[in-house]
Amino acid sequence: MVGKRITMFVMTLGMSVLLFNGELLAAGKRKTAPDVTGTWSGTFVSNSNLPPFTMTVVINRNSEGRLIASSNLASDCFQSSDLQVEVNGSEVVLAGSDQTGNNLTLRGTLDDAAALLTLEYIVNGSAGGNCESDRGTGNLGKR
Repeated sequence: MVGKRITMFVMTLGMSVLLFNGELLAAGKRKTAPDVTGTWSGTFVSNSNLPPFTMTVVINRNSEGRLIASSNLASDCFQSSDLQVEVNGSEVVLAGSDQTGNNLTLRGTLDDAAALLTLEYIVNGSAGGNCESDRGTGNLGKR
């Protein structure tokens, strides 16, 4: 009887150690997402000979914990609007639509210091918009 209890204790202890070590290994491999909340601003240049535009983005978390942004920009193809933000490691995507139905997607990478976003953008304009489609590049620096 005592032998069975000792065997069960040793097996339980061994399983606990294995599970604990597995959790530590998994935690060590998980990377925390970089903090992109805050105010970002920069300039974007079109590939279509449209005038460059400046953009300021304020990224926060909504009540559900999701990243959202409000943008303020002066572009011939897109007006200020709210954007959804996705972060996967150093890859960042901001996307949304303005009040006239123009769609903007910014896709790029965050530097190691989490201070500079290097982005490509595409605007798909609505039928009533100024631009049917526009692409370009730019950077947003964290202030």
